[in-house]
Formats: sequence, C-alpha cells, structure tokens
Amino acid sequence: MFGVKTGNYRHHLNRALKNGIELTGRQMTGNSRQNILDRIKKNRPSRSKEADLTTFFPADKTDLVLKFRDNLKRNKGHYMELDSPGELGDLLNEQIDGTSFIDFTNTVQGSEEIWKTDDLQNFNSIKVFIAQGSLGVAENGAIWINDEDLKYKRILPFIVEKSIFLLKKDLIVASMHDAYQKLGKFSTGFGVFIAGPSKTGDIEQNLVIGAHGPLYHSVILI
Repeated sequence: MFGVKTGNYRHHLNRALKNGIELTGRQMTGNSRQNILDRIKKNRPSRSKEADLTTFFPADKTDLVLKFRDNLKRNKGHYMELDSPGELGDLLNEQIDGTSFIDFTNTVQGSEEIWKTDDLQNFNSIKVFIAQGSLGVAENGAIWINDEDLKYKRILPFIVEKSIFLLKKDLIVASMHDAYQKLGKFSTGFGVFIAGPSKTGDIEQNLVIGAHGPLYHSVILI
C-alpha cells in the first residue's frame, strides 16, 4: 500500500490510533505514511519527567531488624543475635562443629588457608564458610556481599554446606531501593544478594533445600 509493507503500515496506524490521532480519508492517501509518523513524533510523551520514587522509601523505618529476621526465616534461613561480642567465638565454634572451615572474619582459630591458592579443587573439602555482610535488606532478608568480603574467592558462598554471615544491625535497610541507594556505584567487580540457602522445586511443587548450594544459611546479627 503506497510503497509501504502491509505489516509496517498497520503497525504505524495502530500506534497512531492509540495516541488519539484521527486520520481522515484524505490523509490516508498519498503521503499517509509520513503523516502518521509525523503525528506519532508530535504526540510522543516527554522523556524529561522523572518517575516519582518517594513511595518506595517509606519514612517509617522502625523494626527493620524484626522484619529482616521474619523474612529470613520465610526463606528457610536462620538468624542468631548476640548479647555480647564475647559470645561470637563460641557460637561459631558450635556451628563449625569440628569440620573444615574458612573464616574471613578472623574470629575462630584454625581457619583453612587453602583459599589463598588458585586451585579451586582445594575448596572441595570446605564445609563451612564465614564472612562479613556489607548490607542487609529487611523486605526480603537478603544480605549483600562483594569481592572485598569474599577476598575475591567468589565461589565460596555457593559450594559449602554451611554459609554463615555476620551483619551489623545498623546496616539493615528497609528495601532493595534503599539498598541500591546506599550502595551507590559499586567499587568492586562482583557483588550478590543472598537471601537464604539453595532452594529448588519441581513440577510437583516439592521444595528441595541444598541441591545446588548451601544446605544451611545463617546470619548472626551483631
């Protein structure tokens, strides 16, 4: 039709009609294609207006710790709170329970040093991984860790049986919007939100914990 492929013609016509453009019989002849495109361009919404994101940042940020704990439990994760810093070593030793472990918080003696090698096969024997979380998100119980927290050994949180993270309560924010606002521009090449142990399901709706990663995920709030 007038040198325009039927599919393209209908596409532009539909867009014009959706934008409230009325086409007369006269305009549909001759240079109708250009008329349609000109009117679409004229009626295009302005891109200068910014979206209002204030609704994503509620003023009430109380009970963030409680909300974080509740959502972490819903994710099949665990949490522990310390009454005093002196309890941390005993608590971690209880979780380690004599198995091989890597502790990037330098809290427990006997941490394996094999992470300093480049041979990832050495990590097969590690059962427990302990690291510091950089940020917590109350709305989903997730924690943020990056290359610095992991000493650039990105595989470690995903191949152990137990992953344990320390998180300061004052680093918990309300939502993912708050989290990205607080993180700003990433200073490292890798970062990830982890919200619980590995979980997978099948068509029969059977949930399996630990099939593709840690069987146990815990956050110690300090």
